[in-house]
Amino acid sequence: MASKAVKTKKRPSYIESLEELLYELEHSGDFATQGVEKEHPSPGLWVNGVGYIAFPFLALQASQLKDVCEQAPFGRGEDTIVDTSIRNALQLSPDKFQLKNPEWAAFMERVTSKACDGLGVPPEAVTAELYKLVLYEAGSFFVPHRDTEKADGMFGTMVIVLPSIYKGGDLVIAHAGQTKTFGPSAEGFSSYWAAFYADCKHEIKPIKDGHRLCLIYNLVQSSTVLAARPPNRQQDVLRLLNIMQEWREDAAGPEKLIYQLGYMYSPDGIKAGLSALKGDDRAAAAVLHEAEEYGLNVCIATFNIMQAGWGDTEDDLEVINAEYDLTGFTTLNGTPKFYKSLHVNINDEVIPAMVEEDLERLIDWDENDVEEATGNQGATFGRSYSRACLVIWSPGKTKASVKAGHAAENVPGGAQEKLQSKRKATGMAELQNIPPLNVDPA
Repeated sequence: MASKAVKTKKRPSYIESLEELLYELEHSGDFATQGVEKEHPSPGLWVNGVGYIAFPFLALQASQLKDVCEQAPFGRGEDTIVDTSIRNALQLSPDKFQLKNPEWAAFMERVTSKACDGLGVPPEAVTAELYKLVLYEAGSFFVPHRDTEKADGMFGTMVIVLPSIYKGGDLVIAHAGQTKTFGPSAEGFSSYWAAFYADCKHEIKPIKDGHRLCLIYNLVQSSTVLAARPPNRQQDVLRLLNIMQEWREDAAGPEKLIYQLGYMYSPDGIKAGLSALKGDDRAAAAVLHEAEEYGLNVCIATFNIMQAGWGDTEDDLEVINAEYDLTGFTTLNGTPKFYKSLHVNINDEVIPAMVEEDLERLIDWDENDVEEATGNQGATFGRSYSRACLVIWSPGKTKASVKAGHAAENVPGGAQEKLQSKRKATGMAELQNIPPLNVDPA
């Protein structure tokens, strides 16, 4: 969700305390990391139709390599597109080259371990899978974009820049309002690497001179290995349990809270539970997971917003139908929960806070389609938003209030078809045995 100012009614202090706690949690890793390896083996790069590639990478061999490469495409939704105004680079798939030096595998294990340490991911559960060889020359670039999940369990990308001599070509990575610029010293004798979470927006600035040759790896985490818990969380767990006790004592409090995650995840991507989460999201979920030992009940799910409406013109649109719900529930251990869906009270249950009448301004919609007014029919619109979230059940409630979105009849101009059908929910586990702690965590 975009970070935008929002005015809401005064919420219970324990919700504010929970939000503050989860956002304050420190994460040992970062969204991107890098390194320079001055001592490294040659990969033994053999290209079909060319032979061995020597390093530092020379212009003469760059010319030979270009002859067997193809223009690098990029993904747009379900489509794969070649457009040199978006991405101007050349590539080879792994079936057209080999890394013949047997020492390269051990080198990659060391680099992958360093990358995992920088990202805050347990290295024993991660594999670096070779994806492509990419060649950049003068004028090559790649505009800001996000990587798609190319393999089950993929959470990140690692780039190994082989010893090359070039100018320009900075790798710029952005996430949650922060930007990191990685500009290796391209003197031609060191291997440079960078690793980052796949959903971070990143770009390659134009190459000004020379050639940049790099190996691209997908970082894939085993879904069978639960991520290690962050160390020294005892005080955080005590604070959390005290917050839960305040919530339990509030008879009028919400039955659940929806904590939106900062990184982007697909519905399939969160099925592994805690091990699928990244960065600060992982830190927040890890503390909640530890608190489950005391009876807290937490799931990962997808939070959905759908709205449809109409107006006399495109400048005068009114929401007629709205639906706010949760789907795709999974425990933090990666076990699916068979709730069909649950209604979300948009004004009271969401962190960061939302206000229904102000959603148009607050949200960066995933889809926002407006059909122009024609003839006697006004303009209609349909828009949607989905984000992964942590669902924290109230320790004082035993049932979920199951409601669908606002009912609507005779919605003009086809807006009804733009909204998904009403959903109902089944089941909710009862929270028990959270101890009435009165421990001051400070």
